[in-house]
Amino acid sequence: MNGLRRALGLGCLLAAFSSCDDLFNQPKKLSPEYNKHSVQSTDNETLTSTETKTLEGRVVKVQPSSIPFSKGMAQAVYAANHEFEYVIVEVADGQLHTLIFPYSKAILEREATITYRPLKSGGIDTKTFVATFLEQSDPIGNFPIQAEGIITADGIKYKN
Repeated sequence: MNGLRRALGLGCLLAAFSSCDDLFNQPKKLSPEYNKHSVQSTDNETLTSTETKTLEGRVVKVQPSSIPFSKGMAQAVYAANHEFEYVIVEVADGQLHTLIFPYSKAILEREATITYRPLKSGGIDTKTFVATFLEQSDPIGNFPIQAEGIITADGIKYKN
């Protein structure tokens, strides 16, 4: 019985470390090329704007991601991950567009019309993302999420 517990514990530990692979393999220094494409400042105007754009095309890839955050309640503090989806859309001319859906949701890879709020700066930092989509929470770390825009709550309409 102890052997089984030990094996299960080791398996869980290895699974936890394997999911953090990118954390341990990040370069120590960021190249100037990275800084050129990173989100230097968040376009708060975009998040409060009602301006939307529409894309018609095929969802060709959906990739889950998450942002670690912490939240204090009374004397206790807890941490969790807020999941969101990267959605890659290919339009008629073959051009690819990277958008994010700010919550975890099943998104089908098929023809759709996508409504989104454009991010003029080319992305959003996690601090602003968490402040916008989670109440009274703080991100653990602050890094850019690069995307052309944020898909609205009802912004995915599939074609028949």
